[in-house]
Amino acid sequence: MKDYQKIKELCQLSSKISAIVVDEFLMNYVADKEKLVSPMMTSIGKHKNVTNEIGQEYVNRIMAEFLVHKIFKEGGYIGKYLKQTAIKSLPEAQLQYLEFQHEHPWRFSYSVILNEPAPDFYKMQDVFSGEEYLLYSPGTTQTFKTQKPILWFNLIGFNGECWQTYGLITGFNGFTEDDIFFFATELNPEIQDEQDLLEELEQNPIPFILLLAGANYPLITSKHKGLAIAHWAAMDEIGELDTQQYKNNFHIAWNKDVYHLKLKDWCENPHFASAFYDEKQKTLFRYALTENGFEALTKAFGHLNLSPEADTHVVLSMVMTTEKILNRKIIINPYENFFEKTVSEKEQKSTDLMNKFIQLALPYFNEGKEPDLEALAKQAGIDIVNARSLWEFLNKQMKESR
Repeated sequence: MKDYQKIKELCQLSSKISAIVVDEFLMNYVADKEKLVSPMMTSIGKHKNVTNEIGQEYVNRIMAEFLVHKIFKEGGYIGKYLKQTAIKSLPEAQLQYLEFQHEHPWRFSYSVILNEPAPDFYKMQDVFSGEEYLLYSPGTTQTFKTQKPILWFNLIGFNGECWQTYGLITGFNGFTEDDIFFFATELNPEIQDEQDLLEELEQNPIPFILLLAGANYPLITSKHKGLAIAHWAAMDEIGELDTQQYKNNFHIAWNKDVYHLKLKDWCENPHFASAFYDEKQKTLFRYALTENGFEALTKAFGHLNLSPEADTHVVLSMVMTTEKILNRKIIINPYENFFEKTVSEKEQKSTDLMNKFIQLALPYFNEGKEPDLEALAKQAGIDIVNARSLWEFLNKQMKESR
């Protein structure tokens, strides 16, 4: 049986040594010698709309995490600097610590908690590699006092007995591994599998770290049956399709060589299950906002033997966060504008103003603060009554996700 008190003492000693030799010396020493700061600032500067939102304190911690990862990752700078006089002349305990870290590279890990064998100790499983490992993290314990994350993102290093976190501890309240994979493929469309994702993460960690901007977004659920709301979509090449054979189960419309098939009993809130058949491309695009809706839609096309798996499964808040980090519009449904209902200019303006209020209010969830609703309402251009209603809705969604 593991002696967790003994392991805890080792963890605390490791953290103490790291604070002295890494935080106070090595990080800045290597950054200066390798001229890492300027390219790092350029990379972070590409995401000003995110960094302005999260604040300078978080930006400073992101920079420290980035630099330390460059030093201790597989093939990092530590191997080069262990040979230099400035490192070799360090106190023995510090030198031994650095030599050990060189032998056990640090890495980023997206993980879930399997169990908690002792206070501040967590049995983790990396959701992309499948590896299980023991993590010592008082910071994780502190996070649980105010939140209930379903996925964790950490930079971790090994001390001989267990792994420890360095820098930010990011717990996602509403993101899963599917959402992270979606983000990765939007960042780099060449990513095909989990190994590709892990390689991209090691080579280009800053965009992934910036996902902390969406960490506190709750998992949105429907009022009816509490169904999780997310984009479920799939595109299939199917050849010719006689859409009239589906008129008993679907509401059918046509526009610009595209048929819109809305599944009866499933095409309204919250499912919005429908398909789009493109006559020119000979493709069928399935789309729904709930898993149940997507399954019903697939079943309705049973004779086509379509895969029950969605090509895309991502929560709405990840799409919004991805757009913010990558600074571009993400299109999930390529046919969404083909059959739009006519919206009056007044209705569209009202919707835009409410969306603006939500965008202004969401950062307060990240910081756990109460906003000045009157000030936000004035800034967004809506009345205080609507502002209070929207804030209550966001609060309710947050509480239901905990």
